Amino acid sequence: MTNTAPALASPAAGPTGRRFAIAHAAAPVLLGAYGLIRLLPGSREPGTGWTVGHLCLLGALLGFGMVFRDLYRALADRGRATALLCSATERP
Repeated sequence: MTNTAPALASPAAGPTGRRFAIAHAAAPVLLGAYGLIRLLPGSREPGTGWTVGHLCLLGALLGFGMVFRDLYRALADRGRATALLCSATERP
């Protein structure tokens, strides 16, 4: 007996996946939270405010990294002209 059900795409399989949507929404929010936390008194020296602010910054950087990687992959699959444009920005 063969399985005739269509294969479902993984939620993290490409730029339309759930992981992409979460990273796309969370990265700017985390970067804004970092900026707001840095405006609070006590966040300039090591302590809770400094740690929380920099964890937000780290999360934002990781989120933007995921977004840019997925966008690069999506553009690279579109054809030769786009692939040349994408590869022109890479350094060996």
